[in-house]
Amino acid sequence: MHRIKMLLYVLLALALSACAATRDRTPLIPAVSQPAQSRQVEQAQQMEYLRDTIKRLRVDVDKNRREMETLRNQLSKLQEQMISSEARPEHASATKQLQHQSDNDNASATDIYLQAFSAFSNNDYVTAIRGFSNFLQQFPRNPYAVNAQFWRAKAYLAQNNLAAARHDFEQVLKHPDNSKSAAALLQLAVIAARSNQPDRARSLLLQLQQQYPASPAAQNVPAHLRALLQ
Repeated sequence: MHRIKMLLYVLLALALSACAATRDRTPLIPAVSQPAQSRQVEQAQQMEYLRDTIKRLRVDVDKNRREMETLRNQLSKLQEQMISSEARPEHASATKQLQHQSDNDNASATDIYLQAFSAFSNNDYVTAIRGFSNFLQQFPRNPYAVNAQFWRAKAYLAQNNLAAARHDFEQVLKHPDNSKSAAALLQLAVIAARSNQPDRARSLLLQLQQQYPASPAAQNVPAHLRALLQ
């Protein structure tokens, strides 16, 4: 009887040992669920879109800063001219009055533009639109008239007024040598994409690449628009 018990103990120990060895040899395979993989892909796409957006915003901020500085310098020069004109002795009074009128008009135009541009930079699009409209009505032939139309279009676009924005951007394109023309083409492509017109958006992007290949607008096309060119 004692021998039978010993034999049973030995057999039980051997069975337990075999089970442990089998369990140790079982490979550990990490399980990655399909929803987790989908979330990773979606997160990667969102990160790429955010990087493109940040890059584009940085370009816009730099442009706005440079333009604001240029306008401030112009305003300062006009003010110096006015002071210098007032300090001169009076001679040829009619000529002087005309000069003062011209200086005052230029200063007024610069003031209106700067105020409208400042409002745009502060996301006050209603005031910006009103200011740029006032500028365009009073000074349609001013050197900054095309720029004013561009920024008014951007303000309309920020308000999601696509029709008004499209009209102003198309007016900018009537001046192909203007520094805002390339950016206007890109914005028109953005409007076309928002309006579910992918063919129109693609045509505008191709036009942008052909006419202004070295422009910042052509080199900073958002990822969701670049996909239309593939």
